[in-house]
Amino acid sequence: MDMLRKLGYYPIRAAGSHGLFDVVAIGPEHVRLIQVKFNCKPTAEERRALESFATPENVVKELWVFKCRMQPEIYTL
Repeated sequence: MDMLRKLGYYPIRAAGSHGLFDVVAIGPEHVRLIQVKFNCKPTAEERRALESFATPENVVKELWVFKCRMQPEIYTL
C-alpha cells in the first residue's frame, strides 16, 4: 500500500473479501487491480479467473508475488 501511495495512487485494501483482487489502486490515468501472493503463485484456476476478468481499457490487472517480504515480482495479466 505504501509503495502505491508513493507512486501517486490511492490504494484500497480488499483482502479478506474473498474476491479476485486484494488491492484496488486508483491513479490519475488508470486503475490497478492487484492480486497479492506471499511465497506462492496462484493456482491455475485462480490465474484463469484473473486473466478472464473483463475490465475497461484504463484498468490494469496485476499479480504481485512477494518472497520473504522483499520487493514483489509484478506480473501484468
